[in-house]
Amino acid sequence: MPRFILTATFAAIALFALFVSTAVHADAIVSNFDQTINGSGSVGLFFGGPITRGGAFTTGANPDGYTLNSVSLRMGAGSGVPAGFVVTLHSDSSGLPGTLISALTGNSNPFADGDYAYTAASVSLSPTTTYFVVADADDVSTPTNSNNFRWRVTDSGSDASVDGWSIADGHAQSFNNGGGWSSTTGALFMSIDATPVSVPEPTSLALLGLAGAGAMLRRRGGRVARRHVPINACQ
Repeated sequence: MPRFILTATFAAIALFALFVSTAVHADAIVSNFDQTINGSGSVGLFFGGPITRGGAFTTGANPDGYTLNSVSLRMGAGSGVPAGFVVTLHSDSSGLPGTLISALTGNSNPFADGDYAYTAASVSLSPTTTYFVVADADDVSTPTNSNNFRWRVTDSGSDASVDGWSIADGHAQSFNNGGGWSSTTGALFMSIDATPVSVPEPTSLALLGLAGAGAMLRRRGGRVARRHVPINACQ
């Protein structure tokens, strides 16, 4: 195969990869941070036993899905000396947290009042699918009844969303480190940063390839023409 055709093919492939990875970025594709704070849910030790919490969100209808960038949690002031706060993403299992999908990276001691972001690494989300963000404290250094972090809760069921995303009105809690779950009231405060994935249609890819090949042909034709200009034509 001629070199210029190979070059055009590789250029088309590179353009295709750019189209796949490029999308409109939404800093908060869904969030309930504008709602009223009605309390907090303990994460860590609760009356001498462990407690884990999980809040659900459902993705929008973008056919090619989404890439999860980060999840932000609104936390209240903690109690005691909790440690080892971890955030993970799980599938949905009949309205409760299911299989672990990925750990999220962020502050392991969100003890002070504020919002804390936890980032994801190459996590793909399917369209119109429910997922759970789960928070746990896996290292309670001094077991006491009041040794916990506080994840803020709202009683409001509304949330600001893009593309049909939503956050569940209630949440899940576990008193045995995720070994068993139950539902409870109140939406956990969270904000999801995700990017819609956009894959071009096959016809778009074909047009890109033709455009790249045409550009290479024009370039090659110009070089050939310059090499064969008669000497007397320049006088």
